Amino acid sequence: TEDSGDLYTFGANQCGQLGIDSMVDSSVPRKVNREGSALARQRVGENKLPAVTACSCGEEFSYVIMQDRRVFAMGLNNKQQLGFQNSDGEDFCKVPTEVKCVDNIEWLVCARGMTYAVDQEGTCWTWGINTDDEMNMFRGVNSSGEYIHDNDTSARQVRKFRQNEVLSLACGRRHFIAVARSPAPY
Repeated sequence: TEDSGDLYTFGANQCGQLGIDSMVDSSVPRKVNREGSALARQRVGENKLPAVTACSCGEEFSYVIMQDRRVFAMGLNNKQQLGFQNSDGEDFCKVPTEVKCVDNIEWLVCARGMTYAVDQEGTCWTWGINTDDEMNMFRGVNSSGEYIHDNDTSARQVRKFRQNEVLSLACGRRHFIAVARSPAPY
């Protein structure tokens, strides 16, 4: 982003993660077109497009947060890591598409195929792949003794953290760490 809040992307794009309505890699920064796109739905002061205020990248997918706290995602979506089901049945999304499973997001971080977000109240939410119980949504054990985990498009609150508790999040390929305001209640 720059002072105007424009979004520039470059690099690998085999899943549409650059949001440029193609799946062609780009070795130079390309401006993501907001005019006439979902990113331009609302105009703010002096008829300007809302600015992009934050961004994060996962494994072959990307997120942006707009000035009005709306969240958009693009790229690979085979494990519901974008927070929605693709209407065309494809496993990828080549243009920024609004994520409606969360509201008023302040910031977010992404990893392999999952996302953690913190809203204005400091509540931590998560969605996406859950193969190794990264999202703490263990569903039980099957008859073979294997853990059952679901991938999820709906945001789920990380219950171990109380509201207004998460100060910072970071991620690795298959794990997240959090800095909390007070001792965890467990």
